[in-house]
Amino acid sequence: MTDRVVWERWRPGRGVARRIVCYDEAASTMNAAWRLADPAVGVMALTQTAGRGRFGRPWRSEPGGSLLLSLTVEARAEAASRLSMVAALAAADAVDALAGVASTLKWPNDVLLNERKTCGILIESRVDTAGRSLAVVGVGLNLAIDLSAPGLEAATSIVDATGRRVDTLTAADAVVAAFNERLADAERPAALLDAYRRRLATLGQRVEARSRERRFAGAAEGVGDGGELLVRTDAGELIALRDGEVTLASPPPASR
Repeated sequence: MTDRVVWERWRPGRGVARRIVCYDEAASTMNAAWRLADPAVGVMALTQTAGRGRFGRPWRSEPGGSLLLSLTVEARAEAASRLSMVAALAAADAVDALAGVASTLKWPNDVLLNERKTCGILIESRVDTAGRSLAVVGVGLNLAIDLSAPGLEAATSIVDATGRRVDTLTAADAVVAAFNERLADAERPAALLDAYRRRLATLGQRVEARSRERRFAGAAEGVGDGGELLVRTDAGELIALRDGEVTLASPPPASR
């Protein structure tokens, strides 16, 4: 990562990312945040050379076209288990404010505009040498990117979906403010879960699901207390998907 900081600023108030630093280029804002390991500091980059998404997939970015932001959180174990819902709702809140239209969520934490992905979230957790439970939440928000590039067929950006142009600093302020507000909801799990369920467009859909252990298809019936997706398979088994991904599936073949 280069040492050149494009800008940095202090945010008023309390919570995470009271200071935000932005690099001109970073291998990954996640890596930079882990090096600092400081909940008071949020890390941004104008571009990444080795950005990553869930399951180690590369995350494409263009200078100025995306918000690339990583936030560090210190959370008790019981609150950390709800961090994915917190991050998803915060990102959706920020997208709503920036885009001026309502977004939805695809389990576990993709933010959609017009049923297309505009924001992805990566969460990594560790225990440091002092025994602190830390998590870094990476937010990749498409502001104005080239959607003709390979691999972006299911993606969109705020400018493509709404015509609104948003700069990265405005987007960062919106995400951090929403994240701190939603983080307080982690202490009120019933309210958090209710808000998450209402946002989740995956519910009621037929899906194909993939976890580390297996693949299966079925109907997304509900959300468990920890944010796990409850899928009723075609064989009638109810599976709580805690770590994986889902895609919309075709209807099962008609029985004769």
